[in-house]
Amino acid sequence: MLTTHDLIRDTIARVAIAIDQKDWNSLHTLFTSDAISDFPAPIGTHTSITSLQHSLQGALKDLSTQHSLTTQTIALADKTAKVTTYATTAIVEKGKEGGGTHTSLGSYEDELVRDEFNGQERWRIAKRTASSFPG
Repeated sequence: MLTTHDLIRDTIARVAIAIDQKDWNSLHTLFTSDAISDFPAPIGTHTSITSLQHSLQGALKDLSTQHSLTTQTIALADKTAKVTTYATTAIVEKGKEGGGTHTSLGSYEDELVRDEFNGQERWRIAKRTASSFPG
């Protein structure tokens, strides 16, 4: 049986994998439809998952990414959770010979809400703030 923490971690991991695999439609099951998101440029701030999806598609069309999620804290309330997740993301420019690889260090500050789908508990992101570590 999966714990609440397991379900929350699974949601956050699935977002990273969906972005890496460019499985944009999966984002609609992982975020609420009115999710608020704030990312560094060029992705920016969005007030719906559809808007975020379009921005990610445009910003990442010529890039490949691989997210590695690491240290994480989860603070639970009744039907909500606040989660901080550290991430290291490899970013590769498509078609670049001998270069074009960057590493981004940052964190995600997520607020998730619990609901049910087909009789199963699930957690979805209602708000995400992505930050890059200075350095």
